[in-house]
Amino acid sequence: MEEREKSELDRLRKIVECIDPRILQKTENALSKDGLTQEQIKFLNTHTIGEWKFDHDTGLVDVWGSFDMSYGDYKNFQGIKFGYVFGLFDCSHNKITSLVGAPKKVGSSFLCDVTQITSLKGAPQEIGRDFYCRCTNLTSLEGAPKKFGQYRWFDSNPVSIGTIRIILDQMEEGLSYVEAVEYIWSDIPEEDQALLYRPKFKWVKAKN
Repeated sequence: MEEREKSELDRLRKIVECIDPRILQKTENALSKDGLTQEQIKFLNTHTIGEWKFDHDTGLVDVWGSFDMSYGDYKNFQGIKFGYVFGLFDCSHNKITSLVGAPKKVGSSFLCDVTQITSLKGAPQEIGRDFYCRCTNLTSLEGAPKKFGQYRWFDSNPVSIGTIRIILDQMEEGLSYVEAVEYIWSDIPEEDQALLYRPKFKWVKAKN
């Protein structure tokens, strides 16, 4: 009996030794008590200037302070969706192609300069101070903030800064993005029209 028990124990020990690394790996990638992975928590801790908190009800991360992930070579927000950032939010100088996951509201400035975004979908709808969106691949203002605090910086984008400013002005007056583009279409330079055009602009075909 003792030999059988010893043999069984050895067999179980080998099984545990075999599967334990997998369990450890799964644990590292599993959701933490905050509802975030260890990698996401590290990302937040690294770039938060102040404190952050995960809201279990909304699934959003709020930041009491600022969040600076600039010059990070990131392609996205690591699966995190931000809610309210009381200070500034800086995701400039990264390889991100979309602002989906960015804060819903920013108390100070929002910076997304030198990124690969093509539209403003996911951008904060309220920005307390300045909005920096220079040197991107921007060809659509869909998703643009509804409220700006002070200045809007849109230099060195494919669409001219003049056209961008006029569209944003119309959107601030209450028009949707498509409505704003339609309203000023005849005043938009042809090169900008070519960049802005989307198949859903049915009225363009109707007028042409």
